[in-house]
Amino acid sequence: MEGAMLTRPRPGPLWLTRLRAVPASTWAKLAFAAMCAGALVGYLAYPTYPTYDSFYALLWGRDLLHLHIPDFRVYRGPTEHPLAIAFGALCSLFGQGGARLMVLGSIASFVALTAGMYRLGRLCFTPIVGLFAAVLMLSRFFDENLAAQGYLDITYVALIVWAIVLEVERPRRGAPVFLALAAAGLLRPDAWVLSGCYWLWCSWRAEPRARLRYLGLAAIAPVVWVCLDAVVTGNPLHSLTATAGLAAELERTQ
Repeated sequence: MEGAMLTRPRPGPLWLTRLRAVPASTWAKLAFAAMCAGALVGYLAYPTYPTYDSFYALLWGRDLLHLHIPDFRVYRGPTEHPLAIAFGALCSLFGQGGARLMVLGSIASFVALTAGMYRLGRLCFTPIVGLFAAVLMLSRFFDENLAAQGYLDITYVALIVWAIVLEVERPRRGAPVFLALAAAGLLRPDAWVLSGCYWLWCSWRAEPRARLRYLGLAAIAPVVWVCLDAVVTGNPLHSLTATAGLAAELERTQ
């Protein structure tokens, strides 16, 4: 009895015991709040401005806000992105500060992307794996630089990651995943393929009415994009032909 009492491990410090009692979800919320604060400090301390594509989205959004048809055929102009133009219209309400708001949106997307990586790792494996994925994302300074310049790709990737998170949380979830993919598809047409594949996945065991509803959701992005091109330029495939033509003119392989 005395030997057992002598070998019994001593309880750790009270503060360490309390830390261990804190659930992982609380630590995740605290880390997310700290990441948001750090991103906001960086945004205010080191002013940056949007890149080429984002500036055009801001200008075209301002044109739409003033009921003017934007000029998608401007010399060597970028490919239009409907969701970016809509966000540009919102940012243009703030005048000269609109460009900075475009950057803030991209930085917020990077924060959402990092949070999505943590959530995905946690759902598929453990909170430790989620933490490791988030830290890896934060260590990608190239991506952080893209976010600081207002690149649209950061928002696109964030939407794709969160679409996956929603699906992992509840397989064949349906509408929320389709809407996230539709938003991504209004930034890059690559997401149209993902929406089509997800429609096949959800339709495998769905009723005919549900299949039609899912098909309508999957078609949101391509229909909006083609309609915007048709109304503004008269050519429903303007984005495809103009982008290919500009790539050939600049002697790019893609």
